Amino acid sequence: MLAKQGWRVLVSPNSLVSQIYKGKYFPRSDFLIANFGNNPNFVWRSIWQVRDIVKLGDKRIIGSGTTTSILSQPWLPDHSNVFVTTTHLGLHNKMIVHDMFNARDASLILGLSLCISAGDDYWSWIRESTGNFLLKIPPKVKNFMWRAVSNALPTCLQLVTRHVNISPTCPIFKSQPKSITHALISCSFAQACWHHAQPSVNATANTTVGMWLSNVFTASDMETNYRTLMLCWVASSALVTLDQWRKARDKQNLLSLALGTDGSKAEQWTEPGPNTIKINIDATLFEREGSYGFKIVARDSLVTLLDTFAVCNMGSFAAEVVEAIRVKEALSWIKTKG
Repeated sequence: MLAKQGWRVLVSPNSLVSQIYKGKYFPRSDFLIANFGNNPNFVWRSIWQVRDIVKLGDKRIIGSGTTTSILSQPWLPDHSNVFVTTTHLGLHNKMIVHDMFNARDASLILGLSLCISAGDDYWSWIRESTGNFLLKIPPKVKNFMWRAVSNALPTCLQLVTRHVNISPTCPIFKSQPKSITHALISCSFAQACWHHAQPSVNATANTTVGMWLSNVFTASDMETNYRTLMLCWVASSALVTLDQWRKARDKQNLLSLALGTDGSKAEQWTEPGPNTIKINIDATLFEREGSYGFKIVARDSLVTLLDTFAVCNMGSFAAEVVEAIRVKEALSWIKTKG
């Protein structure tokens, strides 16, 4: 989601949001080389940290050639390296091109089609044939939605039907049985998510998750469909986190968790102790893209969000190696924070 916002800042420089960020954080450059800035707000800090994801597939499409920086921006028609490798300029005729650029750059430059009536240069996403930046659904979200549509998520009501001795009602709002439809559609928390989604999604409770998704997919564009799937997963994860946070603040529940008597074998989050800061870290593998990422969250004893950090790097490693990298990077991040 954040990568999509970063892409919009890059390709829509005349939008109000882009102009506000440009005026404050990168008045003489573009989003890809913008500085972090002094005392940035939370939104800019989050968008700035996904620049590396945008850089994985951005490229300038040459029109008139007047608005592209030849040396610093990606524009050559080469999938392995879209940047010029020559260190000096010269782009007037074939003789000068061969004289000023190395053989590889000269061949690619002369292969570009230019004409007098060409339009302006613009940004394109090379990982899609349309050139548009599209959201990719992570495998864990696909698996989650498949289980939701297959009626296989372990909600309270589902567990009761499988003879697990727990209450079928929603543990947070205590109003209705927590079915899959309730968790993703009719719950007041889920309804608030769908109401504030842009564009808003019609969440009708008197249907199954499968039928509801089918209706959404039929009536919406591809981007809204991607956002709907991601928001289903985010809302469900947020409810689990909220439930764990409430248990962490309840001393009786905290005692049952410590004794392992709550009937759940899932890892439970607990709030930091007095005058301490808790750091949570997580890593993710993107096998198809050949990359990996990790994120760090710091909270104090009042469960106040202090700082976050996220990064995505290219590289294919085993899960154990990525887990080790996340710990190392988290320690380095803590050290830089003093």
